[in-house]
Amino acid sequence: MVVALDDFRKLGEVLVRGNANDHFHALGLSVEYVRHGGVIFKLRYHRDLVGNPDLGIVHGGAITALLDSACGFAAGSTLDELGLTPTIDLRIDYVRSAEPNKDIFAEAEVYRATPNIIFTRGIAYQDDKCKPIAYAVGNFMRLESSSFGDFRDSVIKHHAALPPKVANSESPVEPDYQAPDVLISELAIEARATEKPQRVLDAIPYAGLLGITVDIAGDGLLFHLPPLPTNIGNPVLPALHGGALGGFMEMSAIMHLVMNMGETKLPKVIDFSIDYLRAGLYKDTYAKCEIIRFGGKVVNMDITALQADTAKPIARA
Repeated sequence: MVVALDDFRKLGEVLVRGNANDHFHALGLSVEYVRHGGVIFKLRYHRDLVGNPDLGIVHGGAITALLDSACGFAAGSTLDELGLTPTIDLRIDYVRSAEPNKDIFAEAEVYRATPNIIFTRGIAYQDDKCKPIAYAVGNFMRLESSSFGDFRDSVIKHHAALPPKVANSESPVEPDYQAPDVLISELAIEARATEKPQRVLDAIPYAGLLGITVDIAGDGLLFHLPPLPTNIGNPVLPALHGGALGGFMEMSAIMHLVMNMGETKLPKVIDFSIDYLRAGLYKDTYAKCEIIRFGGKVVNMDITALQADTAKPIARA
């Protein structure tokens, strides 16, 4: 027996519309299509997602969150009953930058489901699926609703309480993105000279969406992700959205490089792989970065995310 598609669609509506100000809302996600073993999500372009303010390009962390959401939701469609599918690990390969002022779609599918683990893959694109922005592979844990009460009744109840969905009620399209007066390259030079990296983060809309701050610690930079409602993915625990945590770690890596390299442009992420070790609870979260290899063209980095117990990291990337 597989979960009823009608119930699963209701779960999707509850996720993207049911908890005002959570990470699904902050991103601007919507569920466009659902079948057993596959979904299509849409990420609406808006300024808060911009990672390169000079060009208006969406931050890779937002695309990570989009693909994580789509792959996780596709995994959930293969359960025997409505339940949750926490992310175990996720890898993103960025093929090209997304074009500014255009929505992004993610198509995800399950290619193998076992009694414990569900294996998925996804692709992010804009106008043409043959010109992908990113590819993803992600593995998810089966967590049937019997593990945490009558989940279906809760979903049906919350779905019934949703406000009516008005046809063609999408948020109005924002005007074309305009570059700021001060370029990020100038801010990067200033940040290195004054040892004030927060100046760069304050100029990046996506970093502001997550609420990221940074301090210079004794052994390097310490990045902070505050417990904001807009970073929640699981309101039951509550817990951080895996995409918000991944985006935080990716942004931390970029900023670590900005402060440690001579280039004035923002570094581009080629690929990003994250292992979720423990639930990211709704509390202060920190990230530390280490450069493993600094090549002529490519830099390899290690990022660790921590909460209260520094001996028990919640994620490695």
